[in-house]
Amino acid sequence: MKKFTFVILTVSAWMAVQAQPKGKTVQKGFWVVESNIRTQKLQVVTFYDDSSRAVYSETISGKKLPYHRQGMQKKLNDVLAAVMSRTDSSNQKNLLANELQK
Repeated sequence: MKKFTFVILTVSAWMAVQAQPKGKTVQKGFWVVESNIRTQKLQVVTFYDDSSRAVYSETISGKKLPYHRQGMQKKLNDVLAAVMSRTDSSNQKNLLANELQK
């Protein structure tokens, strides 16, 4: 019985350690994809900073963005990181379109 209890405690401690979050980078800001039911291939992607101010916006036409997929989310997060790291907003044109062509 002592061995069984020891095994259960050891396994539960190991599971608790594995459940701890890994060292993920903290993302600043967020993005929103807006579309309309009638014009699904015209989408507006807006990037916001931590205080919910719109920092950058881009319109994508001709294709529907599969933003629920992990690869597309990574591209959107990469563009968000690029937008948040730049201070000159006049140099930010077609960042998302350029990322989608890669």
